[in-house]
Parts: sequence; C-alpha cells; structure tokens
Amino acid sequence: MKRGFWEIAKQAPVGFCILTGDEFIVEMANEAFLEMADKTEEGILNTRIFDVFPEVRELVEPALLNVYHTGNPFTATDYKVDLNRSGKLQTAYFNLIYQPLRNDEGSISGIMVIAMEVTDLVVSRKKLEHREKNFRQMVMESPIAMTILRGRELIIEMANELMLTKFWRRTAAEVNGRPLLEVFPELEGQRFPDLLMHVLDSGEVCRDKEAEAIVDAKDGRKVFFIDFEYAPLMEESGEGVTGVMVSAYDVTETVLAKRAAKEAEERLKLAIESTGMGTYEVDLVDNQMTYSRSFLQIFGMNPDLPVDRKALVSRIHPDDLEIRRKAHERSLQTGVLTYEFRLNRGDNEWRWIKAWGRVLFDEAGKPIRLTGTILDTTEEKLTLLALRSSEKRFRTLADTLPAMVWISDPEGNLYYYNRSVYEYSGFTPEDLARVGWIEIVHPEDRKENIEKWMHSIQTGEPFLFEHRFRRQDGAYRWQLSRAVPQYNENGQVEMWVGSSTDIHEHKIFADELEQQVNQRTQELIDSNEALLKSNTELAQFAYVASHDLQEPLRKIQTFVTMVSDLESSRISEKGAEILQRLRSTAERMQQLVIDLLSYSRVNKMENHFTKTDLNYLVHTILQQLEESIDHRQIKIQLDTLPVIWAVPFQIEQLFTNLLSNAIKFSDQGKSAKIQIRYQYLHAGKHTELGLNNNWTYHKIEVEDNGIGFDNEYRDRIFQVFQRLHGKDTFPGTGIGLAICKKIIDNHQGLIKASGTIGKGAMFTIFIPNFSSEGPSNI
Repeated sequence: MKRGFWEIAKQAPVGFCILTGDEFIVEMANEAFLEMADKTEEGILNTRIFDVFPEVRELVEPALLNVYHTGNPFTATDYKVDLNRSGKLQTAYFNLIYQPLRNDEGSISGIMVIAMEVTDLVVSRKKLEHREKNFRQMVMESPIAMTILRGRELIIEMANELMLTKFWRRTAAEVNGRPLLEVFPELEGQRFPDLLMHVLDSGEVCRDKEAEAIVDAKDGRKVFFIDFEYAPLMEESGEGVTGVMVSAYDVTETVLAKRAAKEAEERLKLAIESTGMGTYEVDLVDNQMTYSRSFLQIFGMNPDLPVDRKALVSRIHPDDLEIRRKAHERSLQTGVLTYEFRLNRGDNEWRWIKAWGRVLFDEAGKPIRLTGTILDTTEEKLTLLALRSSEKRFRTLADTLPAMVWISDPEGNLYYYNRSVYEYSGFTPEDLARVGWIEIVHPEDRKENIEKWMHSIQTGEPFLFEHRFRRQDGAYRWQLSRAVPQYNENGQVEMWVGSSTDIHEHKIFADELEQQVNQRTQELIDSNEALLKSNTELAQFAYVASHDLQEPLRKIQTFVTMVSDLESSRISEKGAEILQRLRSTAERMQQLVIDLLSYSRVNKMENHFTKTDLNYLVHTILQQLEESIDHRQIKIQLDTLPVIWAVPFQIEQLFTNLLSNAIKFSDQGKSAKIQIRYQYLHAGKHTELGLNNNWTYHKIEVEDNGIGFDNEYRDRIFQVFQRLHGKDTFPGTGIGLAICKKIIDNHQGLIKASGTIGKGAMFTIFIPNFSSEGPSNI
C-alpha cells in the first residue's frame, strides 16, 4: 500500500518527501520535490535533511521536531525560505504540510512533507500591492484634488487632502465608505452623477473644463468652477470597470476674473486653453515610461498613436532642459520631483507646464519607480503677470496722491508705503523697515493706536483713528487714519489698505469750536436754572395767591346769601337780579381759583410715577359722572385699557376733564355717544407727529358726537383761558384743556384735538410706555 501511494506521489505536481527517525533521514522524494530543491536522488536519499539543506535548519527544525514529538501536523502558507539553488542563495515561498507518520504500533516513525512552491505568485502579489500602494500614495500626495469612487453606488473609497479641504470641506471619516450622493445630495440635478455613470458603463475617460459645481458643507454652500477628469478603474484582468478616479482642479478664481473683465476674457480665450492634468509613470529599472491620454494631449500628441519619448523631450524649451535634468537628479536623492518648464505643442506657442512627482525606492534604498503629474499653468502665469502690472499701476497712482497710503498683510504688518510717507517722515524705506511705522506716531498716541489697530485686525472691523505724526522737521501734526480689509472669494482677509490724511488745521479749529460750544452750553445751563427758579417761584406765588383769594370769595358768597334770605321781602326785583349776578360772579371766580390751583398743582415737579390701571380709573370717573350721563342719556363705548406708569391723580384729572367736556358739549338734538378707544404703538409709528422713534406708546382716543368745534382752533383750545363758546351757554373757565396738555407734557407724551362743527370732537393721547418709574428712566 505504501508502494502504491508512492507511485502516485511521484507523479504529483506538488513536492512529496518522507523523513524517518528523529534525525529526519530522507527516505523518499518525488520529482517535483527534487526540482524545487534543485537536488538529485543520489544527493538527497538516505541523508539527513539538514545535511542537504543546512541553510534552512534554524527555520525548519523546530517545526519538524514539534510534529515528531507531539503528533500535531504543521501547515504554513507563503512560507519564506532562503535556499541554495543554482549555486546561489535564493528567497522562495512555499505552502507546506508536515504530517506525522506512524508505525504498526502507533508510534511516530517519521514525517511526510508536502510542499508546493508559490514564489512567483507571492512576488506577483507583492508587486501588485506595491503598485496599489504607489497609486494610492500618488493620489493622496497629488497637488490636484483627487478621489476614488467604487461601484455603481459610487462609494467613496479615498480622497486626498486637497479634495477634502478645498472642495468637500469635510474630514475623511465623514466621507470614506459612504455613497457619494448620500454625502452630497445637492449633486442630484447636477451633471456629475450622470457623467460618472457614463464612465462606469462605457469605460471612457470623461473630461470637462470650467464646469460649475455646487457643494454644501457646514460653512454653507459654495460654487466652484473646476477642470476635471473622470478616469475608469479596471479589473485586474482588464475586463469591467470597478470604479472611477476623479481629478479636479479649481479654476474658480480665473473664471470670476474673466467674468469681471470681459475684454480681457475674450483675449484670454483666444490665447489660452483651459487647464488639464496628465499623469505618467517611469520604471527606473528598465527606463520604460507610460502616460495617460491627458498627458499626451498636454504635449500636443495624438493619444491614439505610438509615442516616441524623444519626440516629447524635443518639445521642451532648450533653456529648460538643464532645469529638468537637475530636478530629476535631485529627486533621486530627496524622493520629490518638482519643476516648471516651457512647452511647444507644435503650434509655435510656448506654454508653461508644472511637473510634480515622487520617486519610490526598494528596501535597499534604490530608486525603482517615478510617478508624477503635469499641469498646464499658462493661465496662472498670465494672471500673475496681469496682477503684477495692476500692482505697478496702483503704486504709480498711490505715489501721486498727497495723502499717505499704506498696505498691511492680514496679520497687521505694514509692508508698503507710498512716496508721501517717506517725504513726510524723512525716513527711507530701510529706516522704516528697521524702526517700524510706530516711530512716526506721537508717544502719547502709540498705546491707543496699537490697541485699535489690533482690534481691527482681530475683528475685521474698519480702522479709524485720529493721532499725531512726527514730520521730518520734528513737528507733530494731526492725521486721520482709515483702513479697510480686502477679502478674497473665500471671505478671508488678503490685505488691509489704509490712508492717513492731514487734518491738523481742522482739528485745531474743532478744538477751539468745542471750547466755545462748552462755554455757550454752560451759559445756557445757567439760564435754564435761573428760568426754572423763576418758574418755581411763580408757581408758588400762584398757589399762595389762589388760596388767599378763596377766603374773600367765600365771604362774598355768604354775605350775598344772608342778604337774600334776610331782606328778601324788602329787595326789589332789580336788586334781587343784581344779587343773583353777584352770586354767579363769585361762583365763577371761585371755579377759576380752583382751576388755577389745579393748573399750579400740575406744574409741580415732585409728582411720583406708579403703576396705574386705566380701566379702574376710568370706570371710577364714569361712576362719578353717572348722574350727568344718565340725564343726557349718553351711550358709553369703552375699549379695554392698559396699566401704565403715570402720576395717578394727574391721569384721573386728565380723563375727568375730557369726559366732562364730552358730556357738557353733547348735542341735545340727537342720541349722544362717547367712545374711548385704545391701541398699542410699536416704535417708529407716527414719527411725523414728533414722537420719539425709539419709544413705544399707548394711544387713547376720546371721541364724542356732540356740537364739535371748528378744526381751525385745534391748537388754540389747549391755551389757558381760551374758550370757543360763550360762558352763558356753556359754563367753564377755559383752563380744563390747558390742564390736560400740561399733564400730558409732564408724562412726555402728546395730545391732539380735531373737530367738526355739528359732528363732534376727538382728543387723541399718546403716552410713552415707560418700563420703569417715570420719564427720567426712559
């Protein structure tokens, strides 16, 4: 049976070997084993295995001993072994099985070795892994934004730093492993998803220039203009597309610049082609080079025809060949390739090309491969030249201005001054670079100057400051300095542009004018204090005089009553009429004194504000006037009124006067009606009336349908002693509405009147909505 097995094993495509005893004597070995070991039967049979292969003893013997003593089989995959074959030590890889062999008694008598060499497979796999690593490294380190998408779900496999930060504004953890449209739903409706699916279906490369892309992120929505390439990623077998490599180059700034200058845009369109990116790879061992289609197109070559490397080099400007050679030599030392060169694509037009690359080394440090990209940067070069030309024109213009002009970087460091700065200060550019601009500023102004300047730098707020500059003759003059930030398309400050204008004469004049204003203000304050004292004394006089007048009036009324009662039988009809007139005159005089007292009382300044419920107050007044209201059958319509901050007894007097007037001047010939309406006014309403634009107000209207008045007198009726009707027809002193106006004035409000003869009158009150006690706290 053993012989039959061995006959089969001898023909097997894998190596078989029988080792006997604990010294592992080679008893049998098939042809496949002998071929792998590079040995003959005569040189191996009946010989200890480690006499035949001493170079593997240290590695293999422990495994064989473990199998022999324990009976546990040993297996290994991709087992690395260094063997002497063909006269030299070679590294080989094997899949191994060490199986124990037992005798009839069941004891282990030897080991069967089964070996299959997989060196070619392992080496190929390692090369593939190395190539994949290089490819990923090229993507991650590319100066072009790149990402790899897999499958029809467009799963984001990886994206380099430029793609993450420039376009996506997300971290790798936020996007890797997720479908593209799940991360960026705003791409639905844009052209990119359809183009990606076309690449997956057709395997064709898709490119476009200046394509508009809209991308959302935490910092908001941004619109980019990009040159992009969608390259299909194939199966290892070359059949089927598994994904897409996306390359994108931001040309937003260029597109916006061209839109801003249409004439320049037309010239650029005729002279410059849109940018694109090409990739290439050089095997530094055999000096073979491969290119992408876009690489050849940049060189002006037909990508569908064979390419001669010498033909490519011949299109590089002769003066740049030495630059190219030195850059490649340097890359073999540093591992990084970067240089610029000029290229003639066959149209006699030299274009600027920028090349990037990375050299890969083997374990011994020997360069084995170069991967790189090239990019047409002609448009950027032309834009840079235009910017330099624009800057030159700006400097020429700035040097002609009499004002001092200066520019700083985003951190606040001044790096440009126009000619006026040097002429004023007497400093040379070298002097200013050495001592700094702060040396021009007056020592007393420096601290505040620096604080304000740094505040503007940190917040982005415009800089505005008046300070003194030392002139070259040592004199200090006042300057007004302004500076505003200049932003790029990303909202970041690129620079600060400032100017300093001489305001010395204006400043001196303003200081003198301020002194005069202060003097006149003090004189006005003194005059107001004197007027206030005079008004106070006058109010006190009126108050005292009014009290003193009431005593003789009461005596006159008493004596008239006594004469009427005691002498009624002897007084003639004419005498009785005279006594009645005397009594009426005394009563009117007394009412006048009472009104004067009320007016004086309203003028007093020691009144205190408190919360006042207008609903309660008005209902109380209506109850007091109930008899007159019922007598004249007047209908009252009343809105819900607010609680306000006010002087309660003054507000009570206000509504008492207004309602009493409405009752007194009601029309007896029609159904009388009085309406009290309320409205809350937000700030900024009725500013045409002179109301404070920043305050809120309570608006209250008291309207009747009585006899009314001519609207021509709407302002006159608020004056003291002004009457529109005869005192015999409608009793009164003409002070009531003057008191109302004084009360409203005390509350910093407004009262307006309007009327129509025969139709009625309306009084509108505006009272500020005080949030605390009184107008002084507004």
